[in-house]
Amino acid sequence: MVPPAVPPAAAARSHHAAAAASNFKMFDGAPVTKLLLAQVLLLYLMRNVWHLYDYYDNDEPTASIATILFRLMVCKLTFSAPGSLLLGGILLGTFGRRYERELGSVRFIWLCFVCNALVILFELLTFNVIPGKRYDGPFPLLGTCLWLYYCYAPRLYPSFFSILGLEASEKSIFYSLFGLVLFKEGLQPAILGMMACCLFCKLQLQFPNVMGLASHLTLLLQKVQAPPRVLISTAANGLNVLNHHAAAAANARPMVRPVAAPPRPVVVEANPAAIEQLVMMGFDQDQVVRTLQATNNNVERAADQLLSQLS
Repeated sequence: MVPPAVPPAAAARSHHAAAAASNFKMFDGAPVTKLLLAQVLLLYLMRNVWHLYDYYDNDEPTASIATILFRLMVCKLTFSAPGSLLLGGILLGTFGRRYERELGSVRFIWLCFVCNALVILFELLTFNVIPGKRYDGPFPLLGTCLWLYYCYAPRLYPSFFSILGLEASEKSIFYSLFGLVLFKEGLQPAILGMMACCLFCKLQLQFPNVMGLASHLTLLLQKVQAPPRVLISTAANGLNVLNHHAAAAANARPMVRPVAAPPRPVVVEANPAAIEQLVMMGFDQDQVVRTLQATNNNVERAADQLLSQLS
């Protein structure tokens, strides 16, 4: 049978779809986190290596509101030191990818946007109250990831190591790495990011589907984002990350494993020489055949069984 010919238009569409999928392969799994890391690295090179722009001087209390707002927005885009860039990028990539896969890319975008907006709002309200140098780095996002890790990551090894008699879990290692990045200049914005993330989780804020924006983002990212994993909340009023995959799994019929058919009994044919030998001893031929089949042609066992039937 000759298969039907594929129309040229359909073949062209499938070719373009395959090419687009291969082009986005590098963003598979966590596209938003990878784009965020690329933005952090690119802006660091533009600021510290290529010296293309400088926004660090717009930090005076007498600056205009527009200048202050601009400064508060751009200071969260990249780090100012190579050590912070390296360690902060590793933490941001590791935990950003983890929680993007658990929340889904669209909800992860909404989480990052809401947390940054809340941090900027709080900083605007306290700009002239809290003194100190403005920070440079995505520390609110690191604080958000730290809060999610603290609330929703279980301790796999509660006694992972001990220091001076105090036992600590494996989570203490990541807490130490977060502390190295945040302690110098990012502690305040990280705390604000943790507060914003806590508020986001408590209020269960949903992505507003204005003009179908949520649907368009979902269709755009569904080819490159990994299917969200199910995360069981360990705290009251926690993140609602039970997605449609979990609902489908709960409503699906239980999987029934096929039961293997019992093996067929192997019929052993009686040995003619053994039949003749036992018949010559005076036993009935039909009984001899059945006994030889039951004893797998063992003449001695067959003779014993036949003698026991006679007695």
